[in-house]
Amino acid sequence: MALFEIKNRHDGSLIFTLECDSLKLCLEAAVKSGAYLSRANLSGAYLSRANLSRANLSGADLSRAYLSRADLSGAYLSRADLSGACLPGANLSGADLSGAYLPGVKYGDGIPLENTPIMLQGTKYPILIMDTHIKIGCELHSHAEWESFSGDRIAKMDCGSLDWWNEWKEIVLNLSLGHQQRIAKGK
Repeated sequence: MALFEIKNRHDGSLIFTLECDSLKLCLEAAVKSGAYLSRANLSGAYLSRANLSRANLSGADLSRAYLSRADLSGAYLSRADLSGACLPGANLSGADLSGAYLPGVKYGDGIPLENTPIMLQGTKYPILIMDTHIKIGCELHSHAEWESFSGDRIAKMDCGSLDWWNEWKEIVLNLSLGHQQRIAKGK
């Protein structure tokens, strides 16, 4: 066991401290206790499978952090620095990424996530529309793939998925296309 400290990225002041086996366990304990982790310095941290659900990490430095399969659902990541972060399999459903700094961020199998994605909830499947890909439920594919999938392919994804897709396909693809156009104009 060692003493782990989470410090403010701007002034170095102590946010949370705990004697435990890893920074990941320290951070999870901080989240569980309701610690205010805004502006935490977690640059380069190994946080694979960390449960950070609903954590307030606004303005935190998560640059180059390894967040594989981390639960960031409902996390507040507004203005967080996620540059170069690795997020394969991370759960971002309901996370607030407004104003987050995302250059070099990779999602899934190295899919670039350089721009704030569009997140939709309240349907049978959560929807994440990224720069070039769309994740619906656990299915992650390019915009072009979603557009070309046959009804049979969609039906094999889940029970009732074809009915859902028939209702939501136009909305999802139009949002994705609009997102891509907005990104192109911004560059």
